[in-house]
Amino acid sequence: MAGPDRASDIDATPFWGLGDRISQPRRPWWRGVRGALGAALLVAALLVAAVALRALQPPAPPAPPPPQTLGALTLCPDTPGSRCDLLAEARARIHGKLSAVAALSPRLAWAVGRRTLPLGRYGALIERWDGARWRVVTGAQPPPNRVIGEHSELTAVAASSPRDVWAAGTYRRGSDYYLGDVPFFEHWDGARWRLVSAPRGLMADGTYITGLSARTPRDAWAVGYADEDNQHGFVLHWDGQAWSEVASGAFPTGDHAQMNGVAALSARDVWAVGVDDNPDNGQEEGLILHWDGRAWAKVEAPPGGWAGGNSDNYLTCVAALSARDVWAFGPNIVAHWDGDAWTRVDDVTLDKISSTMTKAGRTIVVFTYGQITTWDGNSWSAFPAAIDDNASLAGSGASGARDVWAVGNVDATIGEGPDRHDVEAPLIIHDDGRSWRVVPNGLP
Repeated sequence: MAGPDRASDIDATPFWGLGDRISQPRRPWWRGVRGALGAALLVAALLVAAVALRALQPPAPPAPPPPQTLGALTLCPDTPGSRCDLLAEARARIHGKLSAVAALSPRLAWAVGRRTLPLGRYGALIERWDGARWRVVTGAQPPPNRVIGEHSELTAVAASSPRDVWAAGTYRRGSDYYLGDVPFFEHWDGARWRLVSAPRGLMADGTYITGLSARTPRDAWAVGYADEDNQHGFVLHWDGQAWSEVASGAFPTGDHAQMNGVAALSARDVWAVGVDDNPDNGQEEGLILHWDGRAWAKVEAPPGGWAGGNSDNYLTCVAALSARDVWAFGPNIVAHWDGDAWTRVDDVTLDKISSTMTKAGRTIVVFTYGQITTWDGNSWSAFPAAIDDNASLAGSGASGARDVWAVGNVDATIGEGPDRHDVEAPLIIHDDGRSWRVVPNGLP
């Protein structure tokens, strides 16, 4: 049965142009206006409520101050929790320190040191820079001590290519705290780290590797000293097959004898520095040795000695730019080789040098506990390195003048009451040619 005819109340209009005609009832015009006014009033009420609620909330704390720049070094504001707060870094991360760094390019660098483990132990630490961040890499750890557990530390690193990286350090073989350390080497072949044996004659307790220089996969040098009854410095050479001790009567053998740094320019041009006893008074005396491809020989000191009358008279590191441009450093000592003789440089003061330096093109950077000093090929310049009162730098490396790294550690005291104790955290800073900045270390 057909319903009532209500065609007069129906408006048939096309819907979205689909061809179908859908019938909808007419709506009075004033209903649409009333709905729009209601929606507008609701939005206005919500805005007023939000403003009132925000007014009742306490103001947000001010943002931490940005890092400040002193010379070319970025300082960190003393604001707990800020990204530059080094003490917060120490509290937040596993404790340890870095001793040396080697840079191959802006996208590849290696740093070594030690990390603190439970129960007073510590283990070797290796970190790699990939251009964006530092990451911890698993190394070939030496066997743990059966009595006291793992005690190993890496103190030197050098690289000739991405597939030829050397690291050296010591591990605790005996139970005596002072005479239980023996040396070990690790080598990176581009895929993994593996242990490499040190010469058998150097496996006595109290033997340390202090410096490395890698020129090619078949030509690398290491220096160090044996701290035993007959203390002496030594030089080791890698020929592509094994490390061997090089015999020479030029090596130091006195009570203060040790070798501290080495730099290789070619197979016939290698420099090493350290300290020996003065035969006249028995006091420590700076020592420089040179390898000419056949033998090591002691090089004559400048007139007046290395320190020029200073009480500290020993050499800690060496940088070789060319056969006629070599630099050696120690506490209050700067010396230069011009191809003919060594001379003291008296127009720059390096008090309490932290046994670290690097070369970057024509630029030499020397880190001390109180300042950073640079040589640009013509003159020296220095500025304060006040990173933090509790921070110190121990090693440096560079792939170029705009890619310079320095590593060390920052000390802090954490805990309260009987749980209060001192800790150390790895510290890494970087210079991109414009400023020095603190870079987070790779520990979790």
